[in-house]
Amino acid sequence: MTQDADGVDVTFSDGSTGRYDLVLGADGQWSRTRRLMFGEEAGLGMFHRLNVHVAYFTVPRHADETDELARAFQPGGGRAVMSRTGSRPETQAYLMLRTDSEEVRKAVERQPAETQKALFEERFRGAGWKADQFLDAMRDTKDFYADSIGQVKAPTMVQGRVALLGDAGCCASPVTGMGTTVSLITAYVLAGELARNKGNVPLALEAYNVNVKPYIDEAQKLMPGVPQLMTLKSRWAVALFYAVIRIVSLLRIDRLVASVTGEDKGGLTVPEYPELKFAPVA
Repeated sequence: MTQDADGVDVTFSDGSTGRYDLVLGADGQWSRTRRLMFGEEAGLGMFHRLNVHVAYFTVPRHADETDELARAFQPGGGRAVMSRTGSRPETQAYLMLRTDSEEVRKAVERQPAETQKALFEERFRGAGWKADQFLDAMRDTKDFYADSIGQVKAPTMVQGRVALLGDAGCCASPVTGMGTTVSLITAYVLAGELARNKGNVPLALEAYNVNVKPYIDEAQKLMPGVPQLMTLKSRWAVALFYAVIRIVSLLRIDRLVASVTGEDKGGLTVPEYPELKFAPVA
């Protein structure tokens, strides 16, 4: 990408070219657009690892999965095995591994699925609960996906007429539960500012960059103990964690906390853009 005050000239991987008023990068935590904006090394360096690696895939729903509860099991060693079925005919399986091992990182990040599967097979075989069942099904699953978990902290969401959306510029990480939210908010605010500024792209991007920052800062806050509490290493820590969870459940402390915290995390109100002329929600 090369740009001037009036537009961006883009050369694609097939050699074709084009000139555009605006280029948006919505291409995930390893965003190539971000790396083109800031340089390869700097763009990659904006991904801050949490030293957690996760594999996700679906497996046929087992006969003993008769309810819609999500379940989690910690065998120690910085590992967790989770499942979620809901109302689906299949079960979502998650294998989570916390380690600062460079060997593990290199076997997971942007590697072929077979290399990633071999790593999770080695680390989770014999872990207990449904780990072996999930690993057996993992070999033939068609939707396997694995990657490192982290946060993207770009110094700005905008550079000239190039802007980043969602994970490309401000990945909150799956452990926050805010990834989809912040992706929708960044897209919505950008659309709103483009409409409000009536095609003045530089002015709209400047306003977008300023107005999304509070939402990014809020979304990227990690709860105390996360992700460590999700991937405990020693067996005594796992036993203590289960004991605390049992007490919280019996005393219904979780419901009490939920009743006083509400859904409006941080008290931030999403801006309204009447210029977008959305139809009323029925």
